[in-house]
Amino acid sequence: LTAEAGADNSYLKNDVLDFNTTIKAVIPTLGNPNVSVNIGSLKVHQSSIEPVAGSAKVSLNLENWKLTSTDWTFNATGFNMQKGNLEMEGMNIPFKNIKVEKDKLSYATTNTFDLNSMTMLGVIPVTVNGPSQFGYNSGHWQLNVNADASGYGAVMKNIPGMQGGSDLKLESIKLKSDGTKEYKIKSQNRTLFNLATYYINNGIIGVYNDYISIPGMVDLKVPLVSVQPTSFVINKTGGSLSSKLESFGFGFTTSGVKLNFSKGKMTFANGSITAEGTVSEDGVFSHDVKLYKTTDSIAINTIPGQTYNITKSGSQKFTNIFGRIAPTGSSSWCKYYFDGDLIGSEGASGRIRNTVYGDIKIDDQKVQVKNIATPFGNLNMVYDLTEGKLIGTLDVNQDLGQGGSLSAHVEALFGSLGWYFCSGGTCVFPDNPYVKSLNVAAVFFLPHLVPWKLGITLEL
Repeated sequence: LTAEAGADNSYLKNDVLDFNTTIKAVIPTLGNPNVSVNIGSLKVHQSSIEPVAGSAKVSLNLENWKLTSTDWTFNATGFNMQKGNLEMEGMNIPFKNIKVEKDKLSYATTNTFDLNSMTMLGVIPVTVNGPSQFGYNSGHWQLNVNADASGYGAVMKNIPGMQGGSDLKLESIKLKSDGTKEYKIKSQNRTLFNLATYYINNGIIGVYNDYISIPGMVDLKVPLVSVQPTSFVINKTGGSLSSKLESFGFGFTTSGVKLNFSKGKMTFANGSITAEGTVSEDGVFSHDVKLYKTTDSIAINTIPGQTYNITKSGSQKFTNIFGRIAPTGSSSWCKYYFDGDLIGSEGASGRIRNTVYGDIKIDDQKVQVKNIATPFGNLNMVYDLTEGKLIGTLDVNQDLGQGGSLSAHVEALFGSLGWYFCSGGTCVFPDNPYVKSLNVAAVFFLPHLVPWKLGITLEL
């Protein structure tokens, strides 16, 4: 170990030499063997040297690792780092009493590096359970932590975003100063954000300077959404930690619509998950939506500010859309509906609710909905955009019991000029000794002030 003094800021006062001093050493086991540390003012008396104690940060490179200290001394015995940290690309180990000699680092083989106080990202405690070893071997500094009889060697403590046992068990840790690293994790399940279950399989996790990535599978506990592959990520910003799941796409089909959440816009907080996507029916409509999940509710709502064109030209449309779909059970959802202000359709206006029941067909003149299931048969509805009228038809075929049956046709029209309701049908009673069949026709209409007409024909 040598000490060099420059002319700048060095002087003689009374009988004391005050040197601006830099100590130097050549240590082959360091990444940069040439060590140069400025310790500032060194006062030399005729027969002694005043000890120097410093708090300025000192760093020594061990290949890709760093020994850092803000508590060091220089005296007649040399340069000593009283305490500090070994920074190992995401893993930190506290140390004490490492002496810098002219060609090596000198320290006690035990109790110098405190493996029981290791941390990941400088914040997450890591407890060592299995046998461990640290030292210089085969040209590299190395840390090895192996599994004990229970099958794991270390435990990560107090993971943010995890509940129900926030510790994670590691099978082993193998690190080298050239950057080679292997963190093996044990298979285990954890609750995330008090909402989802995360499944971790035996494998390798990634540990870096400012984040940790833990691959796994997540069950969001949303009806019809399957378990999804992703990665649980712990980020360090400044001195604080945050956690999230890497964005992933998912989707499902229910109640005649498709839900697709592949945009990658997801947020996670304790008791809350959101994801942005679309709800659509092929060739008919597509609305931007956001899924909201909390500890006691799940819903998918449209994102504000959208317009839905009824016609291709956009001459008739719904503005200020608000839509919603929500679960009705563990594997079912209600019908998707959306409200909107109807614009450009003569004879109809205002806030209108639209519920998606069945197959929808749209052209520039009509909106048609077919095969809406009812207790009596399939209902068909057509909205004529050019004439501003809504027409519904229903064919009824019902078994009345005891051999009886009903066949009927029902039609209704609502428009700007008025409305009507008409129906006609036949009831057959083959086993009735008095009435074999009954034919019924009825018409109700406005605005001609004829409230109704009814006709009945009996076959005896």
